[in-house]
Amino acid sequence: MIPYTKELIKQFKNKKILNMEELKEIIPNRSRSTIMRALAKLDYLTSYNNAGGYYTLKDIPEFDDVGIWKYNGANFSLYGTLKDTVSNIVKNSDAGYTHSELTEILDVRTHNTLLDLVVSGEIARETFKNTYVYVNSGPDDKKRQLEERANKPEANEKQSEIKIHPFILNEVLQASIAHPEFTAREIRRCLMKEGISIDIKQVEKIFKLHGLGKKKLH
Repeated sequence: MIPYTKELIKQFKNKKILNMEELKEIIPNRSRSTIMRALAKLDYLTSYNNAGGYYTLKDIPEFDDVGIWKYNGANFSLYGTLKDTVSNIVKNSDAGYTHSELTEILDVRTHNTLLDLVVSGEIARETFKNTYVYVNSGPDDKKRQLEERANKPEANEKQSEIKIHPFILNEVLQASIAHPEFTAREIRRCLMKEGISIDIKQVEKIFKLHGLGKKKLH
C-alpha cells in the first residue's frame, strides 16, 4: 500500500465519511491534488450534495432500494454523480418520477439535471394529470411506466399529493414573495416554467398553512 492508505482506510471505517479538511489532517502538509491521488488508489465515492465535499469508501454505504445512502447530511449514490443517479433512478423506476418525488428521494434540487437529461434524450418527460412525469426514453419502457402510474391506487396518489418536501415549500414561498399578487395556480405555472413540477394541491395547501389564504386559490 502507498503511504497513508492504511490510515485513510482506518479513518473511513471509523467515521464513515470524511471531508477535505479531515483528509488534510490525515495526510498533513500535502496539496489537494496529492490527497486526491491517494484517494484514487481506493474505491471511493463523492457525495452528490454539499458540492461534492464528502468522501466515503464504496464498501461502507448501506444503499436503499434506489441506490441512495444518507449519512450526517452527506448523500451518496451507487451511481456516482447526481446526473447519473437521476438518469438511472428514472430509467429503472416502475412508474417514473415527478420532480417532487425525486426531490424527496434525493434531498437536492434536480430540475436543471432533469431538463439536461430530457434535452439529451437520456430520459423523457410526459404530462400526467397536469404534472410532469419523468420516464425512460425507450418507447416500450415509457409506455410500461406510464401505465403503471395510471394503475396506482387512488389512495397512494392522495397521500403523495399532501406530502410537501421542504424544497417545494421553500420554492413556493420564495415565488410568492417575488409575486405577492399571484394566485396559487399562477405560482404553480411560474414554477413549472422553471422546470419545477408541482401539484396544484400542494401549492394550495402551502397557501393555507402559511396564511396566504387571501389570495384566490383558483
